[in-house]
Amino acid sequence: MRPTLPLLLCATLAISGCSRIAESRFNPFNWFGAATVAAPVDANGNLRPLVTANALNRVVDGRVPVDTVTSLRIDRSPNGGIVTASGAVPVGAFNAQLVPVAQDGGTLTLSFRVEIPASASGTQTITAARAFNNAELAGIQRIVVQAARNSASSTR
Repeated sequence: MRPTLPLLLCATLAISGCSRIAESRFNPFNWFGAATVAAPVDANGNLRPLVTANALNRVVDGRVPVDTVTSLRIDRSPNGGIVTASGAVPVGAFNAQLVPVAQDGGTLTLSFRVEIPASASGTQTITAARAFNNAELAGIQRIVVQAARNSASSTR
């Protein structure tokens, strides 16, 4: 057993100094081949994004429509128009906004939405406004603001 150990050490030293072993099948790093990196592509060969455009536009709105719309006014501005609506909500409601819902033909429909805290009681009036430029109002003849119980409309 004593003569085999030095012989084995000499053979290992001789093989490690040989450059051919790096490219041979005896090297464990060569057993599986080289790795390749492949980017995700669609059927047309176009590179697919990791985050799609639909995923970026997803917004969850936890607000609810106001109870009733009490007034609606459309004012002209140098760049277009300003839609102002008031509505009845529980005391403490906040984050009011006129949210575009639909645009059919010449009618623009907005939803009047607010956040209502859990401890809301009583009734108050809240006002929200939204500015539209001339390009957004092109072709719009009527604006409708929807609430939970009613809606208000105005023509321009």
